[in-house]
Amino acid sequence: MFSAKKSLTEVWPVNKKRFLVLVDPETVTSEDGAASCIPTIAYLVAKGARVIVTCSFGSIKGMPLNLPDVSRETIIKAFQREEGLGLTALFASLSQQDQASILEELPSTPSSPTSRVTERLTLFSSFGTDEKLKAIAARFPSLSFTKSTTIPVAKRLEGLLPGVSVQHAEDPLRAAQEVTQMPPSSVLVLENLRLYRNDVSSIGEERKSMAEIVASYCDVFVNDSFATAADVKSITVEVPKLLKHGAAGMLLTKELSYFRRLLTHPAKPVGVIVGGTHLEAKLPLIYSLVGKVDKILVAGEVALPFLAARGLSAGKGYDPAQTIQVDDESVLIHHFANKILRQAAATGVAIILPVDHVAHVRPTDDPAIRRRDSKLSHHSVDWNVRNDNRWVRSGNESFARILANSGIFSVVAGNNTTRCVRRIGAGNGMSHLSSGGLACLELLKVNLLPAVEALSDASSTLDQASISTVAELLKHLPMFSGCSSHQLHLLAKKTTKRVYAAGDFLVYDGDRYTSMFVVACGSLVACPKALYGCSNAARRVTKGHVVGLYEFVSRHPSNETVQVAENDTVIYQLSCAGLKEAVNEASDLSSQLVANLSKPLRVIAEAEHRSNCKIDAILLRDLTQCRCPQPSKVDGKWGTILVEAAVEVLLHTLALRYRPFHSQAGTCIAAQPMRGIGVRVVFSVVRNLIYHHVVATSSPYIAAISSAVLTTPLRMLAGGTPLHTITFDALAANASMSVVLSLAPIATHALLLESRSQLELTRRRSLRSSQAVAVAALCKIIVGLLAFPVVAARNHCQRNAATFTLYAMKQVLGLLLTLLLRRGLKLCA
Repeated sequence: MFSAKKSLTEVWPVNKKRFLVLVDPETVTSEDGAASCIPTIAYLVAKGARVIVTCSFGSIKGMPLNLPDVSRETIIKAFQREEGLGLTALFASLSQQDQASILEELPSTPSSPTSRVTERLTLFSSFGTDEKLKAIAARFPSLSFTKSTTIPVAKRLEGLLPGVSVQHAEDPLRAAQEVTQMPPSSVLVLENLRLYRNDVSSIGEERKSMAEIVASYCDVFVNDSFATAADVKSITVEVPKLLKHGAAGMLLTKELSYFRRLLTHPAKPVGVIVGGTHLEAKLPLIYSLVGKVDKILVAGEVALPFLAARGLSAGKGYDPAQTIQVDDESVLIHHFANKILRQAAATGVAIILPVDHVAHVRPTDDPAIRRRDSKLSHHSVDWNVRNDNRWVRSGNESFARILANSGIFSVVAGNNTTRCVRRIGAGNGMSHLSSGGLACLELLKVNLLPAVEALSDASSTLDQASISTVAELLKHLPMFSGCSSHQLHLLAKKTTKRVYAAGDFLVYDGDRYTSMFVVACGSLVACPKALYGCSNAARRVTKGHVVGLYEFVSRHPSNETVQVAENDTVIYQLSCAGLKEAVNEASDLSSQLVANLSKPLRVIAEAEHRSNCKIDAILLRDLTQCRCPQPSKVDGKWGTILVEAAVEVLLHTLALRYRPFHSQAGTCIAAQPMRGIGVRVVFSVVRNLIYHHVVATSSPYIAAISSAVLTTPLRMLAGGTPLHTITFDALAANASMSVVLSLAPIATHALLLESRSQLELTRRRSLRSSQAVAVAALCKIIVGLLAFPVVAARNHCQRNAATFTLYAMKQVLGLLLTLLLRRGLKLCA
């Protein structure tokens, strides 16, 4: 999960400062104000800033930085005449042979074109745009071009910001003079940075050499382009690195807050719709979503490998030999789809495929074509679809209207999809129209966005008391052991306080740690993906403990999903960037951390994790909270004491106990309902008080035995034995039997944990409440069958089927009453 980033409103001062603002042209030229970067630019202009607007978009074949000045000037001038198609820039990147073949397609070209590169480039640039397109199409028929100039951006800003000077720089890397001449509250729009290939180069040094030029223009860098957040570019990654800072614009901040909400506490159930083409990108997306959502609706070409995996016909348009790269291995695409289907079945995720496919040369109104509607009234939906076919577009528009009128939390991603939604007037019905296509998919796959990670983290706003609290928590963590008070307070100032609700997600399985999370109040539950849904496999992270202590330094992927277990859980988050800032400010801190980050600590932590997941460790934790653990727990000592006392009274009132004497017929006789209630309540409360007092300093086994022995006289009085008839021999005999029976609740809970664990591992999901109660009742009966001879001897009852039935009824009824009362206490709380 990405950490909170510094927003534009946190930047000060603004007046007369030069701000380099990266935007997506679609968010400037779009008519939809909700998905616009105009508020960011208008805010800076109103504050007196010099705003330099830059963009990086399109598929232009850029030119290198070391191109001769004459060739560079030729390409830039031609780029303006071509309205940003980049035809001359493409021509300059081709080989001499390809250039010659293209020139031969142009009219009035010499039969033997010149061999000089500059002359060939000048000759090609002199032709009209249509002639260039035809010549290139003759040599490269599959190439397509889109207008990628920022001139429309400048014109749009000029219309939206009346009275503001808006200029345009034709060369984005030679705009130093224009930047110097900018007055306050003015705007300069740079030409598309993709004019230079260094912007998207895979070589870091090439990107850095371009970033050095762009970074020299500004004092502050602001990223307001969510569409490019997933790309590693010179402007998105290298510029903030050189400036050692970066802020998120208003639009990017809004986008990140929406996706933080979607990933941290998604509305349940969650449905995701994936359609269209690009199988190599969308199949891994679907695989990453398995276990995070409840339903995945697959349509379009993406559905074909799933149909093939199920043994159904996928039509002639599907190539069964098509492969996909998975973990650096080439795998048949329908085999990977089959793997996704198996994983979904194991985790209880429904993958819904189309009912049928009908192919026509043109759209038709044939009534034989069937359509299956899906109820969406309670789903959270993310939608990303692209199709220009008129027939399919009609279906997309119908679905968009259904989605807009459903009232559910819905995120529409990608410029093509959002444009479709706006066109039909359904935008107001959607929760969020996202400007990011690939960035949205990467976030849903729980991948980090390079452009977002390059920005500065949000500044901490902790008061002095909170800083002292965090420093005290950090002091007890192995990684920060031995740090001085000054170092701990410095680290504490870099943390961010967050309050979460029960069920919120902090980290998903496979998510790379960018922060560590220290629990200050409440608790978390961490469970490996393979055992997700199994209650016993989850480890509890309570106050003073941490998640991601070592992983966030190395950016290691998480091997477990971490959720918040209680409402109002307070977490202090320390990001990797915050740790780096602290190390830079305190030179001696790095050596201390290196000394602490040793392999033995990691081994100890992993051993502790494995130990915490064992049944005996879980049993020990449960017994320290309650003498008789049940599927439903009550927080606090007095809550458990109150519940057990109330159950004793109810069972006594219902006369489901045994008389401590024989009747003339030799059978067990039930007591009068209202006799001995006071003594039984005192006995129950005293027994639990003794147990909780002893268990605080000793083991639960000693606490159970001690409470049983010390309350033996009260037990005999509560059973109806007159005080003057109690002898030492009777006390010893009753105490010895009570000791044996005091271990019965422990044996019952151990059997319950083992049974529940095996059932959940087999089912790959948690037991429902009713199922857990049924298993608990069965475990009580099984242990009761073994303990019944001792119970019968202590209560002087015959050991027959009728008496055991009565005893079993008492055990099951006691369980149900306990659960009912504990549920009532939780509701009251």
